[in-house]
Amino acid sequence: AGQRVFLIGACGTGMTALALLLREAGVAVSGCDVRADPPTGPQLRAAGVDLRMGYQAESLDSQADLVVVGNAVRSDNPVVQAAEAAGLPMTHMPAMLNALIGDRPRIVIAGTHGKSTTSTVVAWLLDQAGLDPGWFIGATPTFGASGRLGTGPFVLEGDEYNASFFDREAKFFHYHPTILGLTNVEFDHADLYPDLAAIEAAFERLVRQPSLGTVVLAPEAIRFAAAVPAAVQSIRIGDSTAFSVIGSAPDGVRFRLGARDLRFPLPGRHGATDAAIAWLCATAAGADPDVAADALARFPGLRLRQERLDSQRWVLIRDFGHHPTEIANTLAGLREAWPGRHLVAVFEPRSYTARTDRMRDEWAGAFATADEVLLAPVYRPDALSEPALDTRRLAAEIDVPARACADWTELEQTIDAIEAGAVIVLFSNGIMDGLPERLVQKDQAG
Repeated sequence: AGQRVFLIGACGTGMTALALLLREAGVAVSGCDVRADPPTGPQLRAAGVDLRMGYQAESLDSQADLVVVGNAVRSDNPVVQAAEAAGLPMTHMPAMLNALIGDRPRIVIAGTHGKSTTSTVVAWLLDQAGLDPGWFIGATPTFGASGRLGTGPFVLEGDEYNASFFDREAKFFHYHPTILGLTNVEFDHADLYPDLAAIEAAFERLVRQPSLGTVVLAPEAIRFAAAVPAAVQSIRIGDSTAFSVIGSAPDGVRFRLGARDLRFPLPGRHGATDAAIAWLCATAAGADPDVAADALARFPGLRLRQERLDSQRWVLIRDFGHHPTEIANTLAGLREAWPGRHLVAVFEPRSYTARTDRMRDEWAGAFATADEVLLAPVYRPDALSEPALDTRRLAAEIDVPARACADWTELEQTIDAIEAGAVIVLFSNGIMDGLPERLVQKDQAG
């Protein structure tokens, strides 16, 4: 309390959660970014963060006690250079989090896909169990903000991306988990990891962290069990703990975990896997198993993760999916939940890896469950250091009817022509040029 902290890249999902934690701790927070789109921008302003638009030297609070640099910010950023010239101490987000959390028990959820959903479910279960958890999540829960200080166990979404331009280590190495949940590991972040082996090496190091007492491994992550130290409890879903999906419907999935039947409101096997990890991590952290089971069935969801939008014409869903496997899993779950409906996948290649041509073969197979695929323009292909994904070539290689749209106007007009009652999923880890909001507005206008 009483300190002044300035955030460079304040509107990133992680930096927003950090800002909320700092404000709850009584810290005066200001920061800058080039965009302040919902939900992060409004969250920051509502929390009393002095948000300044643009990366110019004048944006800096020259009286700040500490400057926190977001991981997307480069060393040549004018605000970074101004902070260096002013002699202000600088740190990164994981280090700031460590200072806030202190010596509380930490539950870290890591993996290529499912981190945000699983972390949010753990936070929800611990909250409903009365343990007053804190959390730091790279998404926005519908039941609260993305960051909360609390007093009990602390839940962290453990990202494998680098901490900052001056610390290329994965963020999760800074979090020192007591309990670790691992969802899956695949190739991603081509700008940081040269290949799958490099990513696997990072996760093998993670499961050997000396702070660990319990590791929960999803079926897709059981190959890391051999790296878990003998002194650490290893819970292997589908191996040491029985796991099976009973059935999926629009209102969620039912599954068996050990001797217990559980229900989770998001459909599909991958939803059941995320829920199983969350229940095991929460109960390992002290949540009553029966209370956690009841709360699991009442999970209210989070934004941009199979988020149902307000449409009377279609089943319109927005999802953060930006990797072939997670999109394939989401489509499979939605196909099971809505059998017989026309299923349309709309995809914006926006993350660094998705924008490149490296995974075109994987993308060609990712949409097999859909009835129709619409590809948006590649986001900022000029910013890549390698060839961009050729969406027209990809559309020709997809086995279901697919169309590569030249611009957002063509994409929107194509969606407008889709039959009523269809299930349309908008996949992107960005704002999609405002398309989701425009579709909802037109629907409501009749």
